[in-house]
Amino acid sequence: MKETIFTKLKKVLTNPEFWLVLIILIGFGIRLFNLPKEPFGNDLKYFQDWTTISLKDGISNIYNSNSEKLPVDYPPVYLYVLTTLGNVSQNMFNVDVNSSGFEYFIKFLNIYIDFGVSIFIYLIVMKLKNKTFAVISFAAYFLNPYVIYVTAIWGQVDSLISFFTLASLYLYLTKYNKLSYSLMTLGLLTKFQVIVSAPFILFHYLFSNTFKNTLKSALLAIFTAILIVSPFLFTGNIGKVVETYTSSTGRYPAISMNAYNLWWPFANPFELFAVNSDTPLKDLSYSPSYKEGSFEKNQLLSSKNLAFFLFFICFIILCINVVVNKDFDNLFLTMATGVLAFFTLNVQMHERYLFPFFAIFALIFYKKLRYTVIFILLSILGWINLMFVFSPNSIVTNFRKLTYPALTYVISGLMVIILLTLIVEVIRNIIKGIRKY
Repeated sequence: MKETIFTKLKKVLTNPEFWLVLIILIGFGIRLFNLPKEPFGNDLKYFQDWTTISLKDGISNIYNSNSEKLPVDYPPVYLYVLTTLGNVSQNMFNVDVNSSGFEYFIKFLNIYIDFGVSIFIYLIVMKLKNKTFAVISFAAYFLNPYVIYVTAIWGQVDSLISFFTLASLYLYLTKYNKLSYSLMTLGLLTKFQVIVSAPFILFHYLFSNTFKNTLKSALLAIFTAILIVSPFLFTGNIGKVVETYTSSTGRYPAISMNAYNLWWPFANPFELFAVNSDTPLKDLSYSPSYKEGSFEKNQLLSSKNLAFFLFFICFIILCINVVVNKDFDNLFLTMATGVLAFFTLNVQMHERYLFPFFAIFALIFYKKLRYTVIFILLSILGWINLMFVFSPNSIVTNFRKLTYPALTYVISGLMVIILLTLIVEVIRNIIKGIRKY
């Protein structure tokens, strides 16, 4: 029987590969359209300055330029990336690293890293489920407005840590455990935030493998770390590498760095550093009088200590879930909830620290209706958070004027509710897991 045009069209529309190609084209199209938009703040300028210093003085001396005017506060891996990118742009394309053209190179790199993250999402879901859901998960990340905003418009590096995390998960899933450890190590040497999800992979690995395999993987991870930091070791700058981690918690001592989380209602929405993260609980106020120095620091009942305590409780619950339930769906749920807890419960949080959640939760968001609702809702709330911090056009600016700060408090409350929903889900899984023993 001869196929009609409608039969052929139906075959095309029911073919997952067709939708995958379409999603890729749309995702790249949206990113390229937004590429010329001005980045927010000084971040891209810092990246250009770091690249200039690295190309001139060598990457091992880059931390010697750390100052209040030019903070070099990233661990080494991204500095390697910038140095390589700078060499490529100058030597192959004759684009100076201090020009606006180099900003495009940074954003282009982010776009390709985003695509890499999406590929690993596709491969993981394909292995655990099927091609149709793999395409859906691919789209959930690659077309996510929050993700596009951070990487293509803002030019931030957050997608790189998601890339290492997802690549590590895929290698772990496919039994390349040693390489999995090494990639997670690269993630930890890119940005400190990876420490939120890395322990859960470690616990899952420890309780699922022999001591011999664990030891081999750990040794390879240590070797990877030594290889990355060796240039700084030989020039006596290893202490400055360590400092990028130890100084990270006090670098921005505001109760919230524009993150609409648990602590945002206690911040001054019109003056970022008005309420210090060390503010005693009894003194929390909207008043800008609670700046650093107007109270005794390091009190037991401070905002920062309570935030740490709340996150620590969540962390323990999540660790128990990984130990009790060794399936990968629970591992992904645990990691995503850990990222959300880190963002929602801690002080000093930036608006983009929610970023890794979307790459991890995309692996399971289709499993249950409530997961899908949570994923969509957080995508919208996180996107509004970003838009309010960096209003790219008059429409957003006018909407912000009409709804700010009232809407931000609603978002803050919803963030807490969503986190509690996922914590309850985790506790249910723990109970189910215990009953199986």
